[in-house]
Amino acid sequence: MSEKRIKRVSGIMLSYEIIERKRERDLFSVSLSPIFDVTIRRVEEPERGILDGVFELVTKIFNTVVSSIDFKHDEFYNIDYIEVTLETDAKKAMEIWLKLIDILEKLDYNVKIFVKWNGKLDLDPEELGYYMGKALAKMNLKLKTEKSIDAVRLINEIRE
Repeated sequence: MSEKRIKRVSGIMLSYEIIERKRERDLFSVSLSPIFDVTIRRVEEPERGILDGVFELVTKIFNTVVSSIDFKHDEFYNIDYIEVTLETDAKKAMEIWLKLIDILEKLDYNVKIFVKWNGKLDLDPEELGYYMGKALAKMNLKLKTEKSIDAVRLINEIRE
């Protein structure tokens, strides 16, 4: 049984085929262009398969070197996520991050993903904050702090 689907994701035409469906695990064959094919496996080792798939997406589609990729857990937010470190500058890393979130969502992977970069910081703080806010919103994550914030006090301090 094979099921083909085509979707447009973040400006990339995403054509993928669900090759095999076993209960809730699938074997996806993803073709993002006529040149690049990426397989994301969900069959025997779903964690390893998604890490390999994300690695291939970044290296083949976005033409960026991945220096590390791993599953992590954040105690404060109590979430499991993928952390990808890219050999590129901040702006390209942020653009890749937003596209990866979209692609993984369209493939029905309910996994959070975060990027780090080893290149230069070529974004203003406002631009970086914009990208980060957009990514967090796409993953439906809200910012939280360890201590509560008194917004009224902060506004009064700013006005003084």
